[in-house]
Amino acid sequence: MQFGNHDGTLTEHDGNHFKSLLLDSYKEADIDPATVDFIEAYGSGIKNEDAMELNIMEEVFCTENRRTPLKVGSVKSNVGHCEVSSLFMSIVKAIITLESGYIPPNINYTGPNNNVAALKNGKIQVSVIQLVLL
Repeated sequence: MQFGNHDGTLTEHDGNHFKSLLLDSYKEADIDPATVDFIEAYGSGIKNEDAMELNIMEEVFCTENRRTPLKVGSVKSNVGHCEVSSLFMSIVKAIITLESGYIPPNINYTGPNNNVAALKNGKIQVSVIQLVLL
């Protein structure tokens, strides 16, 4: 997955590329993003990057067809940034979620990022308690 801005710095991400990646992927898989109950975010811990990621998730997943809040998590809140194994840790979390039927809670989440309206208005819900996967 590549959504970086190759003309900018290494950590400068381009929201348009990320949004296109999500829309194209779900279109190719023939899945309406509004039917997705849970998504594992990258969750870098950098406020402006996390806000960009969540605001794009709101645009893609929280359309008028959505009936329930989008549950979102990030394994980094539980185990930190594991460098090259971070993606693997997210896959392990997804397997645990599918096998147990529960979304593990995010620890260390204290409140919404002020730059993410969807966290404040309830369109996106951070899993801070163990939630049942529908």
